[in-house]
Amino acid sequence: GLRAAPQSGRRIAPVKNSKYAALELPYNWSQGSDAVGRLGAFFKSLFIKSPSTRYDKSHGARFKPAQQETNPMQSDSSSRFLMANADIRGYLLQLNKAYADSLKASHYPLPIRILLGEFLAAAALLSETIKFKGRLLLQVKGLEKITLLAAEATSERSLRCVARFQGLTDRDAPDFEALLGAGTLVVTIEPEQGERYQSLVPLTAPNLAQCLEFYFGQSDQLGTQVMLHSDGETATGFLLQQLPAQLETDDTKRADQWQHFSLLAGTLTPAEQIALSEAALLKRLFVDDVVELFPPKAHRFACTCSRERMANALIALGEA
Repeated sequence: GLRAAPQSGRRIAPVKNSKYAALELPYNWSQGSDAVGRLGAFFKSLFIKSPSTRYDKSHGARFKPAQQETNPMQSDSSSRFLMANADIRGYLLQLNKAYADSLKASHYPLPIRILLGEFLAAAALLSETIKFKGRLLLQVKGLEKITLLAAEATSERSLRCVARFQGLTDRDAPDFEALLGAGTLVVTIEPEQGERYQSLVPLTAPNLAQCLEFYFGQSDQLGTQVMLHSDGETATGFLLQQLPAQLETDDTKRADQWQHFSLLAGTLTPAEQIALSEAALLKRLFVDDVVELFPPKAHRFACTCSRERMANALIALGEA
């Protein structure tokens, strides 16, 4: 079931037949601050701890990445991958039409379009790491030039975003620290059934990706690496994350594995994520490793507005 990748010697493996677990989320989120701990309890309630299984039934049959090596990455989609010999997973994401559709109702200047693209990509990636029915919302509010910036992703992979701003034009730089650095990111998980959970993330890093890495670290999450990029037309995202110990239980070896994969992933460029197929990109990054790649999942723009939801959103903004 393994094939040699041309000119590289690296193998990309289709997934073997296996029993499936419901989730592959880490189950130690209950540590950390109270706000993060409450959010962790929600994640923990969704996670089924199963040391012998690693996969999610909803993904169904797998495919050989070789089938897509010569095509660009699929637009408006995310693809999950697993390291075959390490407890590490990842997600690749590219948004085009869904991104454009999310922006077209308002005339946003370029810096706002770029920031909204990163927030959309981040919301889509984070929603992929959990399994629930509902929505995930990222929002910042109350700053001088940007009074509101928010992006939402649902469990059905629908996306939307909104911004309120003043005094910005296309000529202004999309400077994350200057525009948002004085604010706080509010991460909201709103299940269709059950309690809403919120967590606060200080925007003290140079970009949103590093702020989210800090968020995962403070919640006592396993190692997480995030990369986001937007140019106003295309938004891309990459997430690499450790899983609970299953294939390797030695802490030193797990740390070495994480360092190995995170260093390789750190060489990824936005241009590569746009130009290369999922399989070709993973081959480029992890040339000596076996990677299991899942079929892509489509994302789309959808407005989920309703009177009740709008009222809840206003309440959430007031509490943030």
